[in-house]
Amino acid sequence: MVRLLVFLWALGASGEAGALERVCPTEQRVDYVGMAVKVGDKLPNSSLFLPQEQRAARIRDLAPGTLTLLVFWSATCPECLDEIKALPELRARFSEEDLSILSIAPAYDDGQMRAKYGDASWDAIKAGLGATVACIDDYGSATLEYKVDEVPYMVLIDKDNVCKTWVLGKTAVEDLVRVIERQMP
Repeated sequence: MVRLLVFLWALGASGEAGALERVCPTEQRVDYVGMAVKVGDKLPNSSLFLPQEQRAARIRDLAPGTLTLLVFWSATCPECLDEIKALPELRARFSEEDLSILSIAPAYDDGQMRAKYGDASWDAIKAGLGATVACIDDYGSATLEYKVDEVPYMVLIDKDNVCKTWVLGKTAVEDLVRVIERQMP
């Protein structure tokens, strides 16, 4: 009974989750509402570093799609690496005009990660990153501005940087597809 009351209080107190019919358990997790970004809020146009090009750019400059999925991850998080490996499948489901995907991580050393995970596994991870615009959050500004406390954490925004929804934790590709399709104009 107490658990049910806490659940109902969390739904009502958030102001954002009460009417939401969740596609999957990781979408706007009730235990995280209020700590994550708020649906409907305009989010910052954070600056990220592009290691391949050795330059910084703003989120909007990197994301021409109608919707943009920001995938926050860490090279030390096994669930994150599974999510990254699944991104080519997600990329194949949507055109680049409909969906931009940016992967955002703290800095990591490619050689150390290859040594840690092995060539085949790291190559699969790198292939997953290849389905995205791979970014480094060098100074942690995006991590702070998007309220990243746990990873994997994905935020879906529109062209105006307005938060449409978010997911926290390992999420099946089919669930992500349904989450994104529901937000398509």
